Amino acid sequence: MRLLNCFKVLCLTMLTSSIVSADIIMIENFEDSTFNFTVSDPMFHDGVGDYYTVVPLTFSGNALGSPAEAVVPYTGFGGSNFFAAEDVDDGGLRPDFRTMSFNVNITNYNTLTFSTLFAASGNAAATPAYDSNDGFLIRASIDGGAFQNLLAFEAEGATNQLLRRDTNFDGIGDGFLPSATFTAFNNLAIAGTGNNLLLEITLTSNDGNVEFAFDNVTISGNISAVPEPSSIALLVLAGSVVGFRCRKRAASKVAQVPSRD
Repeated sequence: MRLLNCFKVLCLTMLTSSIVSADIIMIENFEDSTFNFTVSDPMFHDGVGDYYTVVPLTFSGNALGSPAEAVVPYTGFGGSNFFAAEDVDDGGLRPDFRTMSFNVNITNYNTLTFSTLFAASGNAAATPAYDSNDGFLIRASIDGGAFQNLLAFEAEGATNQLLRRDTNFDGIGDGFLPSATFTAFNNLAIAGTGNNLLLEITLTSNDGNVEFAFDNVTISGNISAVPEPSSIALLVLAGSVVGFRCRKRAASKVAQVPSRD
């Protein structure tokens, strides 16, 4: 019995060690020129007050050039760099609708979550400039399936309004009021499993003071590890020993049963 109990403990230990562990699958912190994303239109800074780019572009070898004007003094971002945008149509010369896309390999992962840091300095302006057509949306699709909305910020009204979190994704800001200090939005659930996760960050900004910033874009998940061959071999060996002992004990008991003849 003692040997059988030891075998049970061994099995439980090995199975427990191979079940799940939380992992960061992808993180984009904008700290170097190796990006995990593509953009629908090129990043830029016009040298005045319109931009859609990594700031403050401190990494070496960047091909974007350092902004001639200091971007809004955001605080609370991670590391040295973050991503920021303001009036991305550049006076009508560029599209006012931008999408940043991440393709993430999620094979064998489950319990997926999304996290990021977000800020909006336009809320500090003397006259808030966010209109109903300005907005910020993060959504995800697995293996080409339907998109899931993860996080959104919208104006709370039609013209020159504050930007708030859109808690029900109806296009009207009704929740948290962001500021120039980054706020963490952690572990937002992504339903489903598959092989490829498409994460999209889409924003619309076509006026001065319509400002967005984000950092530490992160996809996390759990992965079920397969026991190592050495562990499997140990389990087989232990099972064989237990089986041998049980058969031997059974045979011994049969031999000890007195004959009725």
